[in-house]
Amino acid sequence: MPSLEIPVVLIALGLGATEAVLEELGPRGACRLRALRFFSPGTKVHFGLTPPAGEKVYVFGRILGYGTKGQRFIYHVALESIDEHEEQLTALVDHRTAQLAGGHRDDLLADTIHPPPLARASIRVEADFELEYRVGEAWKRATAGNLSVGGLLMRAHETLAEGMAVEVCFTLPSAILERCSHDAVLSKLWDRAVREAAQAMLRRPFKQLTLRARVVCHRSIARTIVDYGMQFCEVDATARAEIERYCAALHLTKTAVARDPYLS
Repeated sequence: MPSLEIPVVLIALGLGATEAVLEELGPRGACRLRALRFFSPGTKVHFGLTPPAGEKVYVFGRILGYGTKGQRFIYHVALESIDEHEEQLTALVDHRTAQLAGGHRDDLLADTIHPPPLARASIRVEADFELEYRVGEAWKRATAGNLSVGGLLMRAHETLAEGMAVEVCFTLPSAILERCSHDAVLSKLWDRAVREAAQAMLRRPFKQLTLRARVVCHRSIARTIVDYGMQFCEVDATARAEIERYCAALHLTKTAVARDPYLS
């Protein structure tokens, strides 16, 4: 069976988030994913999927084992309690299989996955925070529209050329940590060990990050406003950990709200 090639954000609570690709989603909750980050067998994970018609659903499971292919890890995951989403997930698999049969292997699933605002290779989460950037000596203000460990969307008033080197400086908003540390959110986690790991993740406010990036694409929003797709040139371990922690906190909150709308 060909790989479904569905991009997802894989969350291991207490360990952060990473970009992954869903290769197979079979009956009875068996699935296969690949990622560059290592998680040990037994790790509890979850990720979101959007059917062709309907709202995003979150599926939860445990890593049973893994193999390797080059620098990638191939994970075999057993999903839990997916009966309530069986119809939507079956529709998703059938839709993607039809796309593959039609030769749409490079399609980012416009009907299935929310389409990205700018062409990019990585999966990003929604974000809304202020940042500073500079091309020369002077720092200028901008805002972020989304974020991943690979880059971000930057909304600015200055014209920048594609390929231009830019330095960006920002502190991720710690308000998301306060929101998802709410007892009602943490109570949605699987067990005590996972809750304690999540609490430890939420205690530390975010640090300021300064990263080198380059402009890979752009789109004019208004006469003086431009969205820029920025790719980070280097991401050290500290920056990666902070961004992954932000993604995990964001998905923790969204997952809890998805399971209990009264938390929204």
